[in-house]
Amino acid sequence: MKVKLDLRPRYLLESSRRKLNAARVLLVSLLLAFLLVGGTTLGLSFMKVRSMESELTMVSDQVAIQKAQNKKMANEIKRLSDVEAVYVSALKLLEDEIPALEFVNAVEKSLPLGVWLESMTILPGKATLRGKSWVESDVVEFASPWWTSPSPVFFGILRG
Repeated sequence: MKVKLDLRPRYLLESSRRKLNAARVLLVSLLLAFLLVGGTTLGLSFMKVRSMESELTMVSDQVAIQKAQNKKMANEIKRLSDVEAVYVSALKLLEDEIPALEFVNAVEKSLPLGVWLESMTILPGKATLRGKSWVESDVVEFASPWWTSPSPVFFGILRG
């Protein structure tokens, strides 16, 4: 059996016990710093994941709302295009009929009492009137304003 005895004076023994090992202190402080930084990083990452999950939920809800609005807008655009087609066809029909309506209006205004029409045929670019009169001069009175009219409705009337 071996026994070790320290024969140094007591004040030297106490000073040697109080002496710190610098490498041990450095290692412990590095370990504590690592644990503190790791814990902080883990906590902040957890909070970031939670906030990103809530943002993802919010964005998903917004996408669903946008899809519903897109569907409504597509239906509205289709409905409006159908309405536009009705208006375009009505406008085309009206544009085709305007010269005929103007012609009928001009005939009505210029028709004297002694002249009556038996038939009127209107084709694109051509109108045919058939009627009778008590006196021949009433027919001339009926047709003479058309020959001198600046209206495009009467453009190209055969004079003769």
